[in-house]
Amino acid sequence: MRNSTAIVHRCAHWFGCLADCRNVGASYPEPFDLRLVKVKSVSTHWENMFTRSIFQTEDMEAQHDLLTRLSEMIDYGQIRTTLAEVLGPINAENLSGAHARIWERRAPGKMVMVGF
Repeated sequence: MRNSTAIVHRCAHWFGCLADCRNVGASYPEPFDLRLVKVKSVSTHWENMFTRSIFQTEDMEAQHDLLTRLSEMIDYGQIRTTLAEVLGPINAENLSGAHARIWERRAPGKMVMVGF
């Protein structure tokens, strides 16, 4: 799955929209006027995996069930994650190296750092 923030940024670039979309998926720093791309039949779809817990819905436990099933499917090789590489502990050297690979577009999938 592609990075949704990058897709929105590309979309804004393609259609000449002057909007800073770099953080759309994170903190919504500025509104993005979707009417600017309406004539191109662009669809937007937001999915927040924490909606049930944020709003304390009656079916909150369903999220647990979904994540449990997903982890089982990964464990049994039925689906693959986008994990490409575990870089080791979180430290300045690994952070700097990961950042460089991302900017140089040499990161084929998700990179993970574990521990300190």
